[in-house]
Order: sequence, then structure tokens, then C-alpha cells
Amino acid sequence: MAQLHSDTLAELQRASGDLDQVIGEMQLGTRSQAHVETLEEQVQAIATRMVQAVRGRNARPSAAPIRHRDGKAWF
Repeated sequence: MAQLHSDTLAELQRASGDLDQVIGEMQLGTRSQAHVETLEEQVQAIATRMVQAVRGRNARPSAAPIRHRDGKAWF
């Protein structure tokens, strides 16, 4: 099993902190549709950063399925 490099772990920790902030904003109650869309974009960007941290900077977008060894797609 491969180990994650310290820079990978650091990026995942930063992205996790950013995601915690977005979740906190989402829990604040009602917000405009524009704000909801902004939060959705932030979550997508964070997810992309997380995938890139694990797979490398040339990773596919986070919405692309991850192929498992048995050929099934993971999302």
C-alpha cells in the first residue's frame, strides 16, 4: 500500500478546513439562490483540490469516476 506524501496530507487538511467553513455557512439558515450557487461552486473546487492532491495535479475533474481494480466506477 502506498503512503501519501506530507504535501498531499497538508493539502487534504487545508481542503478539509475549507470544506468545514462552507458547511458552517450552509448551516446558517436561509440564503439567496446566488449564495447557494456560490457555495456549490466552492464545494466543487474543494473536491477537485482533494482529488488532485491524491492523484496528482494532472487528475481528471472530481466529477469523473474513479476506476476500481475490478473495473467498476466509483464516484
